[in-house]
Formats: sequence, structure tokens, C-alpha cells
Amino acid sequence: MTLFDKMSEFRTQLQTGIRKGIKKGWSSFVWICEIIVPVSFVAALIQGSGWLSQLDFLLHPLMSMINLPAAAALPIIVAMAVNLYVAITIMMILPFGIEQIILIALFIMIAHMLIVEGIVQHKSGLNVIKATLVRIGAAVLSVFVTSQFFADTSQNISLPANLATYKLK
Repeated sequence: MTLFDKMSEFRTQLQTGIRKGIKKGWSSFVWICEIIVPVSFVAALIQGSGWLSQLDFLLHPLMSMINLPAAAALPIIVAMAVNLYVAITIMMILPFGIEQIILIALFIMIAHMLIVEGIVQHKSGLNVIKATLVRIGAAVLSVFVTSQFFADTSQNISLPANLATYKLK
């Protein structure tokens, strides 16, 4: 095989690789957009409608145990039930402070996708209830301990002016 043949083969492989990469990248981009766009819209609607504030009486006592505002329950519950991508999207829509984001991320990294992972744990012979309780307990304890190193992370989040002035009918 000559040098020209090797270069020609390399060029063909490079072109094929680039085409496959662009196709796969576009597919991944569309998949992420299918998750992020609707979830962002729903999170903005929930926050803008005041629905989250109406549940404050229920969420505040639970979230204050781990030094987070009631609004932090939304990404935490979503991460425990659905997946991390949706929770991260919600965290980016709601105006949390950096310390609050760190605490929420810590919680959801320990206790996420409890339903799906519970099925896997059950198939592997683990007691799902015990494993789930350990994960939630570890998340609560980790967030509580970590929150002691931050200033007041339980303060309510404030909406940006453009979102706060918008009223849903």
C-alpha cells in the first residue's frame, strides 16, 4: 500500500467519522432539547403561578430540616422520582443561590432515580426499602452537615424582576 493510498484511506475514515459524529451530536442535542424545553416551561409556570408558594406550609418544615428553602423540594423530588437532567433544568430555571445549588446537587447525587434504581436493587437481591431509606438518610445527613459550612441557605429564593411581574391567568 502506497503513501497515497494510506492518505486516501485516512481521509475516507476521517470523513466518515465526522459525519457519524455530527449525526450523533445532533441526535443528542435534540434529545436534550426534548427534555429541557418542556421542563423549563413547566418549572417557569409552576414558579410564576405561585403554586409552589401555596405548598410552602407543607414544604417549609421538611426543607428547613436540611437548611434549604421550600422551593428546593421541586428539583429534589423530581430527581428522586424521574432523573437528574430534569432536576438540573429546574435548578437552572429557579433563582437559587450558589450555596443552595451545591446543597441540592449534593442531595440529588446521593438520592436520585429511586424508582428505577430500586428495581435494579431488587433484582440484585437488595431490600429496596432499606436501600432507599439509607440513600435518603445519607442525602439528608450530608446536606445538613454541609449546610453548616455556609451562611443561611434556608432563605427563600426571589424571582427575577421580569418573571415576578408576569402573572399567569
